Amino acid sequence: MPKASSVCRVIKNSNYTTMSNYHLRSKNLSLKAIGLLSKVFSLPDDWDYSISGLVAACIANSLMAEKKSIRWFQSTQLVELNSFLDEEDYYRYLSNISNPDLIIIDDLGAERGSDYALERVYSIIEYRISTGKPMIITTNLELEEMKSATDIRKIRTYDRLFRVCFPIPFHGVSFRKKHARDNFETMNELLNA
Repeated sequence: MPKASSVCRVIKNSNYTTMSNYHLRSKNLSLKAIGLLSKVFSLPDDWDYSISGLVAACIANSLMAEKKSIRWFQSTQLVELNSFLDEEDYYRYLSNISNPDLIIIDDLGAERGSDYALERVYSIIEYRISTGKPMIITTNLELEEMKSATDIRKIRTYDRLFRVCFPIPFHGVSFRKKHARDNFETMNELLNA
């Protein structure tokens, strides 16, 4: 039987993907897992993803299978979505944050460091904690960086997160940095040719 890593893309520039039958015939994987794995294998080589993002997506998919409601926000969206025209908009917004069984806030720390942005993120996290519902937070910030923050606006947010969230570090290559480095090397080769 082939190894688990035997996935083969035969033609990369066409509108189909050829891969090993190993995972398709596995008796240990659910149909959803096979579908998700096939989807990931079919994505372009330069698809931008993170391990923590994939883990969050897998948890969300599992909970949705149990008919749980999930909302996924980029941390920058939390600031953008927080502009209200009237009181009705404000309550609809709070409902989007508090009603789902789980919210995922992706890429905490990517939002701008303005007073407004940091206060919005803090108030959303505090509101979610006060409702007693779970959340998953992904970030590129190192755990020690969060623990040793000196900006009181960030300390307030991180302290609340550490009180209710269990940090699980994922270490590895930053796919964005690798992609940027590859692009730089390609550009460098073109310019120096």
